[in-house]
Parts: sequence; structure tokens; C-alpha cells
Amino acid sequence: MIALSSAERYYVYSEPTDGRKGYHSLSGLVRNNLNRDPLGGDVYIFYTRRRNQVRLLRWDRNGYVLLSKHLERGTFSVGASGQISWEQLLMIVEGVDWEKVKVRRRYEVGQK
Repeated sequence: MIALSSAERYYVYSEPTDGRKGYHSLSGLVRNNLNRDPLGGDVYIFYTRRRNQVRLLRWDRNGYVLLSKHLERGTFSVGASGQISWEQLLMIVEGVDWEKVKVRRRYEVGQK
């Protein structure tokens, strides 16, 4: 079972990538361009130039998992690169422009 949740960290790769790239090519981009370890369990998000396809790469205990979504119409909202939250990832995949969404402040444990 492939499970993604708010427990993982999500990183958006800033440059468009070729939609034909596989596990090893994408993990090379993570290692060489983001200076991160692709085997660390974090999730890396890649867009194609047309922004109609998004790919998520994650190391899962004993191998890579590559999830892909291709839109028949429309594009994904590509926000800033770097780390994003689980909620932002869900909005991106569902077609919501998360940069225009107003998030109301909530109480969090450990917050004063």
C-alpha cells in the first residue's frame, strides 16, 4: 500500500522536467541539484514544461515509488520551489491555486 500523509516532507523541484524521466534520473536530480538524499523518505514533486503532468518520487523502505498524474485539460498550479505542506500538495493535485488561498490561523500544539 502506498500512503502519503502530513508526516512526510514535500519538496517541489523548481525546473520543468522531462516526463519520460524514470526513477534513477529523477533521484539524480534530487541528489545533484537539490543536494538532498533521495533515499531519506521525503517526497519530491516534479512538473513537466507544459505543467499538465506532475510526478512524485519517494523512497519506500526497499525501492522507489513514482506516482504520476497527467491532466487531459488544464494545468497544475506551480508555486514556488522548495518545501511545501501536505495540504498544499493536495490543493495542487486537485487543481486549486494554493498561492491564492487564504489559510486561517489555527492553534497548534507547542505554539504560544
